[in-house]
Amino acid sequence: MKPLRSALIASIGLVLVLAVSLVLHQRTLESVEPGLPVAAGQAAETAPANPRWRLNPDGTQADEGVSRVQAPNTGDQVRVRERPQGNNAGQTQGFGIIDELDAGSQVVMKCWTDTSAPRDGTSRRWFWVVEAPSGSPHPGVTGYVWSDLVWDQIRVPKCDASMTRPVDPLKHSVVALTQGKAAPSGYFYAVRLSAFPPGWHARVECMDDNDPDVFKSFDLVVNADGTAARDDGCYSGDSGGHWVTVWGVESEHVTWPTSVASPALPTSGADDEPPASADGPRPETPARQEPSGPATRTLLVQNLVTNGATAMREDKPAYLSSRTEPTCRTRGCSLDGTNMSTGARIVATCQLDGSTITNGQNNSPDDDANPGLFSSSLWYGVRWSDGRPGYVSEVWIQPDGRGGLGLPHC
Repeated sequence: MKPLRSALIASIGLVLVLAVSLVLHQRTLESVEPGLPVAAGQAAETAPANPRWRLNPDGTQADEGVSRVQAPNTGDQVRVRERPQGNNAGQTQGFGIIDELDAGSQVVMKCWTDTSAPRDGTSRRWFWVVEAPSGSPHPGVTGYVWSDLVWDQIRVPKCDASMTRPVDPLKHSVVALTQGKAAPSGYFYAVRLSAFPPGWHARVECMDDNDPDVFKSFDLVVNADGTAARDDGCYSGDSGGHWVTVWGVESEHVTWPTSVASPALPTSGADDEPPASADGPRPETPARQEPSGPATRTLLVQNLVTNGATAMREDKPAYLSSRTEPTCRTRGCSLDGTNMSTGARIVATCQLDGSTITNGQNNSPDDDANPGLFSSSLWYGVRWSDGRPGYVSEVWIQPDGRGGLGLPHC
């Protein structure tokens, strides 16, 4: 009987060892990805702890508390996005930047979702967060942040439509549109927002009957009283209806006359050529120089776009357009025969505000820390060599030539 009993005891011991090993292995698997939900009665993860977690005194991941954001490089900002990174690498819609947070800004995590990684070999996880009541630039603003940029992470459930739907905060919001002042072509859109959440970055999308797919967008930061306004964010010279939408809230459709004549571009003044741009990291956005009178400036084209986190590459040739708007090649407002590569010289005669242009990737956070990343709504009025007037964004000009250079308004 002794051999039989010994064998039985040994078998029981082996089963217990296997069971304990299985439990420890399961806990390890669960702790690989932060923010996973825990079923009722399930023990909290213990080890190994993710360095980004907020921990309880016993070493388990906390269920509550304020988190913070941190970019990989000192001085960089973390972007809060309308949606997480998508699966379609060519998709450029739906990933708009809602806000940009300095390192250490506080957020409250609400839920997680797994889509696609910003780059190969990185996490697929994104968190839906709310900017905290204190320690953030715009309390109450919500959006997605890539998990690797969130620290002091707490355990949150998986996102569903009820958690991330931005309908309720806007159910009483109103977007008003009226015909504004005369523009270079037609009239400006005079936009007024009311009953919006204070601090929100409101994405205003401009449309008209001739171009219902959004021909221009700009952002407004909502005031403490829930209002915001801008009279020169976009314009249209087309007849028919004109309207804007803000996060799905649509204004009334407003009709105004067809295009008015564009003001002539000034041509007199001295030709003052700036020095060539030195290689190196992009300087901060130059301060807008106030106009000092009629003048011209010779500008050097820099037709570069971001290529990942640190590099830049030559893009398709820049060109002059008849409107201060993007994608004029496909919309019929580019000037034939004005293609320009890096190093080309052009003569600017004036400056004005138009659509915001970027040399970065709107559909990916890969280039958020790129020192060459640059965005601006400033455009230059340019007279081509054959005398034709047109416009070019300062984004496609070498850094020395940005900021307006004291040119008069167009």
